[in-house]
Amino acid sequence: MKEFFEKIRESFNNGDESHKKTILFFGFYIVFFIVLFLVIIFGGKRDYLLQEYEKGITQEDPEGVLSRNYLYDYKVTIDGVIHDYYGKRYEDQESFKYNNHDYYRENDDFYVLNESWIKCENPYLSYNFLYLENLAKILQQASLMESKVLDDGSHEYHYLVSSNTLMQILHQENTDYDEVPDSLEMYTNEKNYVTKIVYHLDHYCVHKATCKSSLMIEMTFELFGEVQKIDNPLT
Repeated sequence: MKEFFEKIRESFNNGDESHKKTILFFGFYIVFFIVLFLVIIFGGKRDYLLQEYEKGITQEDPEGVLSRNYLYDYKVTIDGVIHDYYGKRYEDQESFKYNNHDYYRENDDFYVLNESWIKCENPYLSYNFLYLENLAKILQQASLMESKVLDDGSHEYHYLVSSNTLMQILHQENTDYDEVPDSLEMYTNEKNYVTKIVYHLDHYCVHKATCKSSLMIEMTFELFGEVQKIDNPLT
């Protein structure tokens, strides 16, 4: 390389004006491409922009997302405070415990046991994310960033989703929040049933003013197809 540039320098000194211009033009492009090459090689990693990770719709659609026969445990952690719901679901019925109270749900109606069964408000916090039909919509709009197949045949999926996308899906609102995404993790077993969903929704909940700084939702599922029909306690 040193000899190459030395020959160019000699040719430049010995050439006429037209020859010098040609050499300068040629030299400029050599330097330009060297700099460009170094930028590409040493530019390092960079963060994804919203327009990059929100481009497509993921094609992942594991079975069992909307399975309606299972045991479940939902932990909703808001600013470090854990709210735990655990019970079972059979089709459009649920029987669960929360805050040491027994609850029963049928379709969109909720009841709490207080000496007798009394109709009550929905006790679930962040219910939009626990409602599994919404989960299917979120998975369709989230961007799949990574997937892993483990030795036992189970899978891990890692997604990113923006607050703007969540606002559109859950509240039918068009917003223009910052481009920092929230994340979603999904785990399936060897039969492709969803066994665990974890939402990290700090940005969404701050934008929505439902928390001060953090919201995490962890949903676990098991015993698919093995839950017996739930008897209606109201009859």
